[in-house]
Amino acid sequence: TIMHLGARDTEVNRNLFSYHLEELFDCLDGRTDAEVSDIARLEFPFARLLEHSKRGMKAHDRLLAENPAYFAELISWGYHSDSGEEEAVDGLTEEQLQNRASNAHQVLHASRFVPGRTEADFDAEKCSEWFAQCREQLKERNRGRTGPYALAEVVRRTPVDDDDIWPVAGIRDAIEKLSNEI
Repeated sequence: TIMHLGARDTEVNRNLFSYHLEELFDCLDGRTDAEVSDIARLEFPFARLLEHSKRGMKAHDRLLAENPAYFAELISWGYHSDSGEEEAVDGLTEEQLQNRASNAHQVLHASRFVPGRTEADFDAEKCSEWFAQCREQLKERNRGRTGPYALAEVVRRTPVDDDDIWPVAGIRDAIEKLSNEI
């Protein structure tokens, strides 16, 4: 039927758009004059399309691994404050705020980053420092209670330590500090 063909055309168009979008971001990834933060800002509105692509959210993964303040910002966009009070945001409509929250959730869910991990190795000290900075950022943004749930997702992706214990020692230390603060 015509309705069936229309639905099929929509799926073909979505797949074609996703393919070209991924090609565009691959091109940007290869440029030396493109900042990771700029590419991540361009990725943000396309989080749902890029999530299942081969490329993923590559710029966001790099930015999040390097910048705990950005992780905390995404948490503040996607999760309610500890007090439950709505925070005033100048210049954004309710629909824009909802879209931003949805995209923040999507980016956090789709992210594959692990702080301190490079292609060659894992720096547990750098990872531990990232977690400490992130916890401080979350507290400053009034997400000290809600943020640790998102941090648990990051911990889940960390490697096994040399002593065959998971998570790595730097993360175990960060968790110990956090549990002592609670």
